[in-house]
Amino acid sequence: MSVDYIIISAVAKNRVIGKNNAMPWYLPTDLKRFKMLTLNRPLIMGRKTWESLKFPLPDRLNIVMTCDKSFRAQGGIVVHSLLEGCKIAEKEAIKNHIDEIFIIGGSQIFRQALPIVSRIYMTEIIVPVEGDVFFPYLNYADWFVVSSERILRDQRDTHKTRYTVYKRLSLF
Repeated sequence: MSVDYIIISAVAKNRVIGKNNAMPWYLPTDLKRFKMLTLNRPLIMGRKTWESLKFPLPDRLNIVMTCDKSFRAQGGIVVHSLLEGCKIAEKEAIKNHIDEIFIIGGSQIFRQALPIVSRIYMTEIIVPVEGDVFFPYLNYADWFVVSSERILRDQRDTHKTRYTVYKRLSLF
């Protein structure tokens, strides 16, 4: 059984994904989609993403990458390399007959994982947003759009969004 690595992220028009270790928007519609897609799947994230969460994401294996050898993540598994995180995630996925592993951020983790990712689930915020953390540049010649749809905005959503799924033309 093979597994697919998938990046999932909300990204502003100017590639912003964060500000002051938080998301600079509130998108309940997108949070519901995130939960639906990632439930019961292994997640790989960086330490800053982990710290931005109020608690471990339930019903998902939370794998936290950090260079800090003394870091502890209550409710998560700490790893010190992408390779180590992938091995744990794949073992869990195969054990549970799951074929998807999600990379949920942040910027450094996305950059490291991009070469092994086969799909990107991107919620595109239609406008530029002020921030200090950015999604890595994509070479769009390597990707094609599987689907793209404007999302009906919940009255609580702070921004209009488009949901786009990218698939890599070839992994190697």
